[in-house]
Amino acid sequence: PNGIVTYASTMRQCLRAADVEAVVLNLSGSQHSEAGVISVTSPPRSFGRRLRDFIAFRLRPDAAVWNARCEAIRLAARRASREHRIDLLEIEETFGWAACLDSGADATMPAVAVRMHGPWFLVGPALGLEAEPVFDQRVARELHAFSVADGVSSPSRFTLEAVQRRLGKPLACAEVIPNPIFPAAADRIWQASGADPELVLFVGRIDRVKGADVVLRAFGKVHAARPGMRLLMVGPDSGFSDERGHPVSRDALVQRCMPAAARAAVKFAGAMAPAEVAVQRLRAAVIVVASRYETFPYTLLEALNAGCPTVCSAGSGMSELFSEGRTALGFAPGDDAALASAIERVLAGPAATAEMGHRARLAVAESFSPEVITPRMIGFYQRVIESRRRKDR
Repeated sequence: PNGIVTYASTMRQCLRAADVEAVVLNLSGSQHSEAGVISVTSPPRSFGRRLRDFIAFRLRPDAAVWNARCEAIRLAARRASREHRIDLLEIEETFGWAACLDSGADATMPAVAVRMHGPWFLVGPALGLEAEPVFDQRVARELHAFSVADGVSSPSRFTLEAVQRRLGKPLACAEVIPNPIFPAAADRIWQASGADPELVLFVGRIDRVKGADVVLRAFGKVHAARPGMRLLMVGPDSGFSDERGHPVSRDALVQRCMPAAARAAVKFAGAMAPAEVAVQRLRAAVIVVASRYETFPYTLLEALNAGCPTVCSAGSGMSELFSEGRTALGFAPGDDAALASAIERVLAGPAATAEMGHRARLAVAESFSPEVITPRMIGFYQRVIESRRRKDR
């Protein structure tokens, strides 16, 4: 349940609707029987190979893990190319795995496009992590992967420009193309009459990047003024780290962020299936997205797509998804007082916020619908493939 999975699933449906075959390389290690899904697994190893790998893992475990995964990805890419005759392979930037697909003169390897989802040099600091050798190595690998790819796409201009500044040069064949979303079904559109006026909803991992601490502090302030309010936190507990990178338990986080009187009004529901999350959105008076950094948060886009009254951190890629005061209310990332104030504005003006939600639905359809995004993405893929063919000549 994350943005990469949502994007891959949605984009695959969009491509199929345009008669473009889309094969999925599954990196999770689990096996799938679905046609067109290839699980990336490590190949069988001889005794000599196992011995070499054992020594490598003992001497340089990080490098050994990365090399083993890269080999598995290369083999899966070649299998996909052989069995499905694919023209292009799109891969996220995570860990710099795309660099292992840099084929040089290998014409059997398809063109490679890297899709930005959250480069580590941007996500890591939002987690409270500081630069150290392993951190720097991951950043360097991801930046190298951007540099050697045949093409790069980003759902947000903020992230693409941040990467190019970090590299100190523009990327070849790089474009900004938002993630697509299908229109919400008629029975999944927010209505004031069906919402609980005392319920605030947060959807996301319970971690520092998603701003779980900011939500708790802000809700404590709202609850002090409105004792009947309740907060529903939906999402996996990934482990919270404070601004120094030190782990904090969920109970300790609640005690640290909230007055005692408000703690019983908070419910942690854990991870939910997307369909159940959609139901919970309809019940809430306001949706909160409090991330410190995002490239393109689907949890925000899904709320806007359903016409929900939404309060969202401004900045990074988030500001490209909403219009301040027209489709959502923004606040400075990390500013719990500003978040509490924005929540109060929503609660105090239900008619105005319902109209804001209506405008949000129209704006999402205009900018992020499959009819808008699919031809742009296919055009980008075609340009990347042609760029690769010119390299092979």
